[in-house]
Amino acid sequence: MLTRVGGLLLIIGSLLAAFLAVLVLRGAPVGLGGAEVNGQYVLAALALIAAGTAAVAFGGAAPFGTRTIRVATVVTSAGLLLIAASGVGGETTGTVFAIAGLFITAIGFLALGAALVRSPGASRWIGAGMLAGVVFAIVGTIGPHDIQPVALAGIALVIASIAALGILGIRAAPAAADQAPGEDQPGSTRIRANR
Repeated sequence: MLTRVGGLLLIIGSLLAAFLAVLVLRGAPVGLGGAEVNGQYVLAALALIAAGTAAVAFGGAAPFGTRTIRVATVVTSAGLLLIAASGVGGETTGTVFAIAGLFITAIGFLALGAALVRSPGASRWIGAGMLAGVVFAIVGTIGPHDIQPVALAGIALVIASIAALGILGIRAAPAAADQAPGEDQPGSTRIRANR
């Protein structure tokens, strides 16, 4: 149940992030925090995605049940919360939180993408998209001005990967602890003794 709630939060957060990305492309001022409406939207998107990643981590349903994926999602959530906190703190504190949050979030997304790539099925493609998106975003941001469109493509890939993670969360198999006694795990085979 918690994983499905997290999946829904991830989808809502990624849709809000996509809306903000469109505003940026149209030249609208989008900052972090502050009294501006767009700044509040940024905080909301970060909070939704942070809460969603934390929920899928603690929900433990497949494909989020491995320790590596859980740790990566918690790290990502912590980084996003630091970025969100940077918008409500003072200037010096906000800068420290923003830099630390960006660094931790990038590590979290890279670790999550690498862990998902090793998973079977759709998770593998979501992980590949997330890895490519983070790499493109980093290269496009620190590279020359001419390759900034690479950063935009990377951000779009990351947002799409977050939405796809949300869909995986909604469709996730229930964790073993959430199932009623005697209920079979999806894909499992119960062997009954002959009487």
